[in-house]
Amino acid sequence: MPLEDIKNSRGVTETRFTFPVPVTGTEAARDDPTPPESILPGVCWRGHTSLLSGAPKAGKSTLIRDWIRRIGKAHFNENFHSHFVLPDRLVKAARILYFSEENPFAWNAFFSELQDDEVCRATFNSEREPQSDFDWFHLYDRRHTGIAPVRPDDRKYWVDSVIEIVKAQMIDMVVIDPITRFLALASENDNMEVLGAMMEMERIATEGNCGLLMLHHTGKAGGQARGASAFLQNVDVILTLRKARDGEEIADAANPETVRVLEGTGRFDEIVSRMGLWYEDAQYHGTDHVGAVRPMNPQGDDADAILQWIKLKTPIPTTLEADQFTGFEKSDIMEGVDMKGSRFQRAMRTLVSKNAVRRDGNTRNTRYFLV
Repeated sequence: MPLEDIKNSRGVTETRFTFPVPVTGTEAARDDPTPPESILPGVCWRGHTSLLSGAPKAGKSTLIRDWIRRIGKAHFNENFHSHFVLPDRLVKAARILYFSEENPFAWNAFFSELQDDEVCRATFNSEREPQSDFDWFHLYDRRHTGIAPVRPDDRKYWVDSVIEIVKAQMIDMVVIDPITRFLALASENDNMEVLGAMMEMERIATEGNCGLLMLHHTGKAGGQARGASAFLQNVDVILTLRKARDGEEIADAANPETVRVLEGTGRFDEIVSRMGLWYEDAQYHGTDHVGAVRPMNPQGDDADAILQWIKLKTPIPTTLEADQFTGFEKSDIMEGVDMKGSRFQRAMRTLVSKNAVRRDGNTRNTRYFLV
């Protein structure tokens, strides 16, 4: 919001917020906005934020490294094509800034493997310094630079510094793995605290004009991002990586233990909605054909879907919308998750019994709230 110096009735100059003049519908109709650039198709867009959640050891970091490996191959060979994320969209070269909590030696192994890849080796020659071949990737980790949680008082200055690096190095995508490691939250269940932190993180994408991909853990029950709903409400793309459930299978996967399911939602039509992954020959393979023949616990899966929808739609506390919020009607939730009848009732009873959702009112006027 713009600021303006205004003299009050006593002649004292005060700095106040001023509202800009709104555009008319006619002006808005003339706009032909350019779609944001896709940095990682189906996952991350320039100027926007993405959150990838999954249980510990579900393979989030491994998946990200696989994506970065494909980006690296595109740097080495402009004729390299990878359709891994979406069948009709190519992974292209991009400059990466990565904040990593992983074992530092994992990155040494990663780049050694990338350097030995046949696509990359074909581009090496005696005139290129080996280390210059990876200058598109910038890393903060425990071994080389040291990393520490960012205290709330320092968060703005930390974000400002990241934005400076992004601009100086012409970074296309920033990865923070995991986001809670760097936020130093007193409580990741506190909506207001998480909201303030996520709004600061958003500046990396908007002011740095890059994509921001944050990694996070799911809760004990799985299915949705752990902690406050503000984690989900303040990002543009929400992705969840999970292990395959009983009955979900991929025919091409040699080892069923490596099968994962990536699901997403958000502001863009091209977001990965649901795809199956499996790990083989030191890389992930993807398909949108995931069999779900006989899920063992459908009401548990349905409860996860309902809870995630409620967390997404619940207003942030202390906002005007929250003050006016009177809960969700059953019909709204059923329409939002595309679920009806006894199936919905069983899943909702599960949530209420676990104290994840509160039910108020009588039979004719029942309202549901996030606990």
